[in-house]
Amino acid sequence: MFAPDDIAALREGRHGDPFAVLGPHRHASGRWLVRAFLPTARAVRIHLGGRDPAVTMTAVGDGAFWIELPTELEGGWLHGPPRYRLSVEWADGHTGELDDPYRFGRLWSE
Repeated sequence: MFAPDDIAALREGRHGDPFAVLGPHRHASGRWLVRAFLPTARAVRIHLGGRDPAVTMTAVGDGAFWIELPTELEGGWLHGPPRYRLSVEWADGHTGELDDPYRFGRLWSE
């Protein structure tokens, strides 16, 4: 669910619009896709709305991870962009939880 050119551009710091690729995006199926780029991560799990258990994101390689979220979640339908946090297992074995900055969308205009 990543274009190879996007991953290369993100890795090299030359992507012109990372918000167009990273964070939550509505898929043609109506489901939400969440993409993250964490170059030194070994594994990433997503916590939806603070709920457990977390779900493992698919690793694409070069630090890119993605997941397609189900349309229906416990407690109701997911209508807007999902609220989530990421649990990351880094290459050195440490783990941590963080907010995905791309989850919040663009904050500044041109």
